[in-house]
Amino acid sequence: MIDEHRRSPQPGQRSEALERLMVYFQREAAADGYAVLVVKPFEAYRLVENARGLGLGPRALDDQFYASPEEAEHGLFLRRIHDLFET
Repeated sequence: MIDEHRRSPQPGQRSEALERLMVYFQREAAADGYAVLVVKPFEAYRLVENARGLGLGPRALDDQFYASPEEAEHGLFLRRIHDLFET
């Protein structure tokens, strides 16, 4: 499933197993607060966690930058898989 998502992170034709996992992640997305931040359009993206307090901005999850929105979405997918195994 990870390789399938890497090849095509955007919605479309997916296996049933990957589609079920994506639906689960969509339900959990509000709880984890992760998002893709556009640092420089068409050049740099990074993963952030939305602040949980008043007046706080998003916090970078790591030092990694992605060259495309698709790469960043796949990075977010991997982060959520990592978190799933940590629970």
